Amino acid sequence: MEQEASQLMRGLSSSADSEATIESLKGLMALIERADGATAEELAAALRRHGAVQRLCALVDDAAPSVHRRSMAILGNLVADVFDPRASESVALASGAGVLPRLLARLGDEAFPTKLYAAACLQNMTSIDGGVCDFLNSQGAAKVLEALLRAGDDEVQSQPARAGLALPLTLTLTLTLTLTRCRPSWRSSRRARSPTC
Repeated sequence: MEQEASQLMRGLSSSADSEATIESLKGLMALIERADGATAEELAAALRRHGAVQRLCALVDDAAPSVHRRSMAILGNLVADVFDPRASESVALASGAGVLPRLLARLGDEAFPTKLYAAACLQNMTSIDGGVCDFLNSQGAAKVLEALLRAGDDEVQSQPARAGLALPLTLTLTLTLTLTRCRPSWRSSRRARSPTC
C-alpha cells in the first residue's frame, strides 16, 4: 500500500498535463475504494506522509472538472473519520493548505456535481473540527448551502434522471443544519460519523 501510494503521489506531483493527473487520481481513488479498516488507516497515513492532502487541496482549484471533482472525492474520504479514525490529521493539513476558501468557492460552481462534492467534503470536515465550522459560519456558508439545496431541488425535479441526487442533497442539508447549530465552543469532541464524497 505504501509503495503504491508513493508511486501515485510521484505521478500526481510531476504531472504536467490533465490526462496524467487524472490517471494518478484514478489510481488513488482505486486504492481508497479497496481500503477499509486498518488498511484504510494505513493508506491515509501513507498519503499524508507523501503530501497527498496538500496536493489534493491545490487541485481543488484545477479548471478541469474531472480533476477537481476527483480531488474532492479523494479528499472527502481522507477527512472522514468513517474512513480513517485519524482523519483529524488530514483535516488539519487540509485546513492549513487553505482548502476551506477553495471548497467554499466550489459551492458557487456552475456544475451541480462539483457543488455536491464540495459540500460533502465540508460536511466531513465539520463533523471533526469545530474550527472548520467556525470558519464557514464566519463566511456565511449556511446561506450559500441553503441556496444550493433549493437549486438542487429544482434540478432534481426538472431532470428526473438525476433523482439519484437525493442523497447528496440530504448531505447538503445535513451540513446546512450542522452549520446553523454550530457554536464557537463546538470542538472536535463531537465525532459524528458522516458519509464521504
